[in-house]
Amino acid sequence: MLHAQNITKKWGQTKVLDDLSVSLAPGTITAIIGPNGCGKTTLFRLLAGIIAPTTGTVSRSERLKHCFFLQGHEMLYDHLQFVAAMYQSSQSLGALVKKLQLTAWIHRKVKHYSLGMKQQLLFAMALLSETSFYLLDEPFNGLDVIVAQRLKQQVMSLKKQGATIVFSSHQHSDSDQLADDCYFMKAGKLLEQTTIQPTTERYLLRLNRVPLATEIAYLTAEANVQQLVMNDENLTVTITPETIHAFIKSCEACQLTVKTVTSRLDETRRAYEALYGEEGKRDVAAVSL
Repeated sequence: MLHAQNITKKWGQTKVLDDLSVSLAPGTITAIIGPNGCGKTTLFRLLAGIIAPTTGTVSRSERLKHCFFLQGHEMLYDHLQFVAAMYQSSQSLGALVKKLQLTAWIHRKVKHYSLGMKQQLLFAMALLSETSFYLLDEPFNGLDVIVAQRLKQQVMSLKKQGATIVFSSHQHSDSDQLADDCYFMKAGKLLEQTTIQPTTERYLLRLNRVPLATEIAYLTAEANVQQLVMNDENLTVTITPETIHAFIKSCEACQLTVKTVTSRLDETRRAYEALYGEEGKRDVAAVSL
């Protein structure tokens, strides 16, 4: 377990975290949701042990003593071999690169990477650490929907292996897909904790052509598909989030090219708007897919 009790953090006279308490259990995924400047990154740095609270305590069980803190804008030139050696990883570097589909650009200089490429490299570093505690600060930022879904599958795999994961995100559907618990923050305070119920999600897929009747029957028969609706070249499928990537592969097997994928789940969005009022509605509009 990890317990942060009555945490306050000040920078000079500015109070960044204000009497905040949170508990994390092994083998769970927790989302931290809130607008820019609310204290999410400061909280992550405190949970990682990089900074100490001004007041309050943080205690961690032996299982959670070591963590990997992914924070994209601070790690530009690290590379996978360094992380593998530092953590004495047992994973095959080649197999990991192939699994995350990094092969085409893994040998390019990092300074030439796009934001999305840097995020994928950082995520590969996190997997190489093979730790039991992951702090992921906006891990899906800059990724297209398909790549983000692939990384989310890896996050779920880490959970199944017993890891404890905390992530922050501006995309509210990330919480709905992944989190067991969700904390909402504002001005350094936790406003509310919610438990996310396992759910399906609706995705809108724009295809390169209208599927044949036999292809629709084939896709409908996929084990995790609960509903499939066609409207010309637009396909709306209700499916569990962890299997959407496999469903896209099934489309490709039918020679159907998926041009875009849009998530339609909005459970956390509604809670966010209710908690943050007009500010929340503006934030939601800014990150809407």
